[in-house]
Amino acid sequence: MSFVPVWTFRARLAEVARRPSSVHALYGKLETIDRRTGVPFGWYFWMLHGNRVHDAAGRAILEAAEAGKIVLPEHDYMTLKSWYERPYGF
Repeated sequence: MSFVPVWTFRARLAEVARRPSSVHALYGKLETIDRRTGVPFGWYFWMLHGNRVHDAAGRAILEAAEAGKIVLPEHDYMTLKSWYERPYGF
């Protein structure tokens, strides 16, 4: 089976920098995407598509969560961890 998601959010989103000043700044930008799109953990799906959030952001957030620098909901952490162990995208 193969599919590619189609975005229903039509407003423009700023690209998240590949190298943010801090992981807290990065996470703040990702949470802004979630608020603007109205989708919790929505930044993850933008990361899978790769045009607004780069996979380096996912790796940085996972590393920060594992180091105790930020707190992710458990199901988000598990999803991100699973992706990290077997990366995929669209």
